[in-house]
Amino acid sequence: ALVIVYAAEIAGWLRTIVASWRAGERPSETLSFQNVNTFAGLVVATTPLAWLLVRSDWRWRGALVGLQLVCGGFLLWLFASRTAQLAAAAVGVAALAGQRRAGMRWLAAVALVACVAAAPSLNPRFRDGTMWTLHNRAQLWRGTVTLIAARPLFGYGWGDKTFQPVYAAHDPDRPEDWPHTHNLALQVAFGVGVVGLALYAATFCLVLGPLWRARRAADPDRARVARVLLLSAVAIAVFSLADVPRGPFHLYLWAWWGAALALVGVRSGPPAAPS
Repeated sequence: ALVIVYAAEIAGWLRTIVASWRAGERPSETLSFQNVNTFAGLVVATTPLAWLLVRSDWRWRGALVGLQLVCGGFLLWLFASRTAQLAAAAVGVAALAGQRRAGMRWLAAVALVACVAAAPSLNPRFRDGTMWTLHNRAQLWRGTVTLIAARPLFGYGWGDKTFQPVYAAHDPDRPEDWPHTHNLALQVAFGVGVVGLALYAATFCLVLGPLWRARRAADPDRARVARVLLLSAVAIAVFSLADVPRGPFHLYLWAWWGAALALVGVRSGPPAAPS
């Protein structure tokens, strides 16, 4: 399903890719998703799923995974989302650092340095003037924190239609018409207050600890699924520092939680003998 979506997106963009490249611009909207940054974040968060397919017995697994990586990588480059690209680098470094061999951890350190050095060349947006203000996000976050402090317990209500008018009234001279807070924790705290944020965080902490322990499970399939879900969590966490998973990405976030809950809720090992 992911490959079909990625390929359809590329096919739909074929007429505009060359024009955008020549004009030195990045596409502002996608065909199948609401926003290029959100779509790029979803591409990164779902990439670890390919690991499960590679280890399956399906005959076409190699071709499908290769197509997924090529299409996803092309879209990640095309949309030039810095947050998503940072999430991709974090996933790659975490995957190497999580290996048991010490040499792979040294390789992770080398990969981290290489990503930092290559980022400005791969994406010119890493070296433009907006990096100093995180594309005006610093101003947005300060204003959001002020609004949260005014109604800390239960917030203002969920959704873009709630955030936009409230923030516009608070900051009429804002540089952009922000649709959301560009930070998942701030978005949750704004919508449902610190009480809701604590419950939201507890929902995910409920499975992260068991997932971390399950990555070393004796059952190789169980350990592999746990590692894949942890890598997806890394992607979601890094992306959520400067953006918000919305639309299909938010659905994937809850699908991830459901899969993690199902994994940690399954007993590992032989069943107990009847008493």
